[in-house]
Amino acid sequence: MRLPVNSLREQAGLQDLLNLAETRTIGRQQRLGDATPTVPTPLWLALIFGGCVSVALMLGMADPRERLRVLGLMVAGFAAIVATGLLVVYFLDHPYQRHTGGIQPLAMRHTLVLIRNQEPGLHVRCSAIGRPLPST
Repeated sequence: MRLPVNSLREQAGLQDLLNLAETRTIGRQQRLGDATPTVPTPLWLALIFGGCVSVALMLGMADPRERLRVLGLMVAGFAAIVATGLLVVYFLDHPYQRHTGGIQPLAMRHTLVLIRNQEPGLHVRCSAIGRPLPST
């Protein structure tokens, strides 16, 4: 299908629309790339294995003459530090999930509110979470 462009003004308008579409496409591709977790499964397994080995070594090197409370507190503190490190890696690997500090689509929600206020009869073609709706 061809689109007739008769004047320089129409040509400039069409070029502007094409540039905006390309900018949107590039932005969408970047957001999809950012939303994809970057820490591969083998690395997660290695981190968890390393944490378990570290806690096991700490238990293995414990002096049996020490009080059980002191040893338990020391091992629990070390295990908490290892678990916190794993949680930080998970948090940084999933920036777009719904958790405290996660990146939310606030600008898109604001834009949808503006669209609904300016054109109440306009049907927005996406769900409340931003997924495209099937065309009817």
